[in-house]
Amino acid sequence: AVLAQSSKKIYDIRRTQDEVFAAMYAPHLTLRVAAVLANLGTPESQDALLKLAARMSQPIEVRKAAAQAFRISARKYGILLTTDALQRQYANFEASKDKDPDTQQVFSMILDSIEEPTEATRPVKAIGREK
Repeated sequence: AVLAQSSKKIYDIRRTQDEVFAAMYAPHLTLRVAAVLANLGTPESQDALLKLAARMSQPIEVRKAAAQAFRISARKYGILLTTDALQRQYANFEASKDKDPDTQQVFSMILDSIEEPTEATRPVKAIGREK
């Protein structure tokens, strides 16, 4: 997870993406894998985090961690998902209205992350043009 967060290019952790995905559902690694996925900055890593957050068989702590990791990724890299993947998140949110409050919170966190402006989309203030 530390290597994935590093801004220095010691090693391109994205080259191990398939291995990270393979470890995603190992109970003793799931939280660590979510942290790595947050910092990969690929469409596949963001999609994997959303699938982990939506998997009802996972403990709620894991699902919340996946939603938070998605938020980190979205803030850092922007939303890298396809339109279909985005629509699936809105459908998941609608379907969660009959679920427990923790599950509703997970899907709400995901939509908040999708709808939150990222650094790339925030307007830049012009210097010297304030009135």
